[in-house]
Amino acid sequence: MTQLMTGVVVVIASPGDTSEERAAVRDQINDWNINNGRRANIALLPWLYERNAAVPRWPPAIHYQRAGR
Repeated sequence: MTQLMTGVVVVIASPGDTSEERAAVRDQINDWNINNGRRANIALLPWLYERNAAVPRWPPAIHYQRAGR
């Protein structure tokens, strides 16, 4: 069955030494979606920089210059 819902991106940003805490926040968001999302017509979409950010694709000349070659 399909259902029209509003997606809300939740950006999870924190220092690099808090990976367990970021995972806990992501898990809580997923639990909220399971328990409340359908009734509220809202889906919270966790966005973690280390998993979702696009890596820039530099032209080789710029890449080598940045790498010091």
